[in-house]
Amino acid sequence: MYVEFLSKYILLFQVLKIVDASLGDQLESYRVCLYDCVNKDCDTDGYSNLKNEDYFSLSSFFKWPCFGECKYICMWDTVNEFENAGMSIPQFYGKWPFVRYLGLQEPASTVFSLINLILHLKWLRKFRTKVPNDCPLYGLWHIFAIVCVHAWFWSVVFHARDTSLTEFMDYAGAFSIVLVHCYVMVIRLTLKFGRFCCMLISLLFLMFYIKHALYLYWASRIDYKYNMSLNLSIAIFTITTWLIWAYWNRSNQPYVTNCVIYVILTSLVALLEIIDRPPLFYIFDSHSIWHFSTTFLIGTFYKFAMSDCYYLRQKKIEETQFQIIKKLL
Repeated sequence: MYVEFLSKYILLFQVLKIVDASLGDQLESYRVCLYDCVNKDCDTDGYSNLKNEDYFSLSSFFKWPCFGECKYICMWDTVNEFENAGMSIPQFYGKWPFVRYLGLQEPASTVFSLINLILHLKWLRKFRTKVPNDCPLYGLWHIFAIVCVHAWFWSVVFHARDTSLTEFMDYAGAFSIVLVHCYVMVIRLTLKFGRFCCMLISLLFLMFYIKHALYLYWASRIDYKYNMSLNLSIAIFTITTWLIWAYWNRSNQPYVTNCVIYVILTSLVALLEIIDRPPLFYIFDSHSIWHFSTTFLIGTFYKFAMSDCYYLRQKKIEETQFQIIKKLL
């Protein structure tokens, strides 16, 4: 009996410890509710439920632990108290409350992330169908698509089920999207310097990504401020450079308009991340709306990629013909 009590005390200490503490999880009523729920329903490991062990549910499918279920139940008890009192809804552990739907922690962000993933696959297929494989940078845009698909996959997983692993993979994936946009821009601008230069740039980008990903992984907790600052710096550099390049080549490469539209609109919808308000219907927050907004922009960038491949291929053919004529003369 003493061992069981001690085990539950340690579990409750872990559940109640202040990590990204917010008003909601610091309230006495919430903590009392959580203590009672864990003490009554959870086994000493904190994961197993003492009741309905053989009962299948979506929560069990997503491996929600017992203390996670208790946190969810007590969160909504607290939210209902605030709503009945006409008070502003508080955050819990640094996050707004979301209603789980079909076992998904953040249903809107999960669905919209999945749509982004599907659209990248759709446009990659269209790219492969319409663009000849002998086009310059044909492989580069495959790398871009694969990186984006991988990142959106982990975005789906993370928003469906938040754990330390899925959070790391989501942040690492989001950084990979920011970095791969910069990568394709740098490769496109340095293409004329030859294959060796492209290989060296690719190696440097890969090493930089691995270094940052390992930093996020080995840190005791993700350094959100540093990660955001790094992402923002790279994004600003990429956007500025794309716009300058597009302006410089607007006359002989009119298709760069697609690149400009994509860069500007992507920058504007990213401002949704600044909004920090409770989710509408406890489902749609500014982050999910941002994910929804990006679904309309993906095709624009792939259209630019396809047009640019056509242009580079035609330019390569013309240069080859010029060299042949020069030799004949």
